[in-house]
This record gives sequence, C-alpha cells and structure tokens, in this order.
Amino acid sequence: MKEIPEEDWTIVLSHGFYYASGIYAFGWEWYDNQETINSITPLFNEYNVDLVCSGHAHNVELLEENGVPYAVCGAFGCLPDPGRTYTSPASVWYADNQSALLDITIIGDRCSLTFRDSDFGSLYTITFDNNR
Repeated sequence: MKEIPEEDWTIVLSHGFYYASGIYAFGWEWYDNQETINSITPLFNEYNVDLVCSGHAHNVELLEENGVPYAVCGAFGCLPDPGRTYTSPASVWYADNQSALLDITIIGDRCSLTFRDSDFGSLYTITFDNNR
C-alpha cells in the first residue's frame, strides 16, 4: 500500500466484515469480529484507508471507527438476517431485514455512499472527504 499515491482513494473490499451489528447464531457471533478488528484494522489506520466495504453478514449497515467508514452490504440478492440483537458501538446507520446494494460515487476528494433497495430506491446516503 506504500505505492498508492497519497492523493488517491484507498478502498478495501472484503468478503468478511470487521465492525458490524448482528446476532449470535450457529455458535458464532455475527457481529464485531474481534479477531479481524485486532489483527487487520490497525493496518487501515496506518495506511490511511478511506473506506472499507464488506459483506458476509446478511444485513445493511454503515459504521465508523477511527475516522474510517465501514459499509456492510451483505444482503445483496439473499435473505437478510433477522433483526440485530447486538448493536456495534461503531454503528451509524442500520437497516433491519433489508436486501440492498451499495452505490459508490467518487469525484475528486469527495465520496458519496448510497445504500439502495432492490428497486434502486435510496435507503441512506452519506458524503465524506478522503482521509488526506
């Protein structure tokens, strides 16, 4: 990541989530994954990551930790998880029982994230600058 020019956006795409609200099911905590939070997210801070997008949890959520937005959009085309029983302290916005997709628009140093429902209607939008 040292080769990425400082003015460029640094976006991480990941199947597994880091921060997320969710449920306990099948013997596993489907929410804030402490193993990946402890081992990987320090790199996001060290290398000035601007946005982290993930799935795996079948819900739709925006979280923020240490100035880094985390977009969870794992309910794309599948059955959503039941309503959360755990709310992550990093949660900014959450849609219960919702399938969605994430629309990302970057123009210069501004990024807009729009979570959209299956009819492409807007569920939630946020705009922010990169971490430079």
